[in-house]
Amino acid sequence: MKLFHRMMMLTLILCLVFGLGGCTQENSPSEPEQSSMQTVEPPEEPGTEPLTFESADLGISFDLPDSLRGHSKIMVGDRNAGEHRVDTVTVYYMESPERQEKDIHLLTVELWPAGAWDDSQSTGTPIGESADGRTAVLHTLQSNPFSEGDEEYELFQTLGSEIGVVSETFAFTNVG
Repeated sequence: MKLFHRMMMLTLILCLVFGLGGCTQENSPSEPEQSSMQTVEPPEEPGTEPLTFESADLGISFDLPDSLRGHSKIMVGDRNAGEHRVDTVTVYYMESPERQEKDIHLLTVELWPAGAWDDSQSTGTPIGESADGRTAVLHTLQSNPFSEGDEEYELFQTLGSEIGVVSETFAFTNVG
C-alpha cells in the first residue's frame, strides 16, 4: 500500500509540474469556481481490487465503477460557498490522456463543514456525515452527454447506473 501511495504522490507531482505550464481554464457557469486543485489518477491496470479513491488529507474513501479504470481523472480542490470553504473531489471521464479536451465531468463529492450543509441552498444528495459533523454530498451527471448511436453513448448509459457505487462505499476515514 505504501508503494501505491508513493506512486500516487509521484503522479500528482508530475501532473502538477506539467499542469503549471501556463495554461488557463475558464469555468463554465454550471461549474463551481475552484480555488485550489490537485489531480489524482487511479491505477490503470485491471485487477480484482476495486477502483478506490482515498484521501488521508480529506479523511474519505469511496469506490468508482470499474469501467472508469484507465479512463478517469480526479481533481481535488475546494471552493467558497458563502462564508464556508467546501472541499471537492471531482471525477472526469477521460477518453485518453492525450485528448484532455474531451474530459467529461461525471460527479463531484463535496465535503461541507459542520452545520454548513443545513444552511445552504446547494442541491445534491447527502451520502455521509462524519462524527465531527461534516456532510458529504454527491452531485452526479444529470444526462448522457452523447447522442444515441455515438460510440460513448452506451458507456454513459451504463455509468449512470454504476455511479451508485460511490454512495454505497463512501466512508469518512479519519474521525473517531
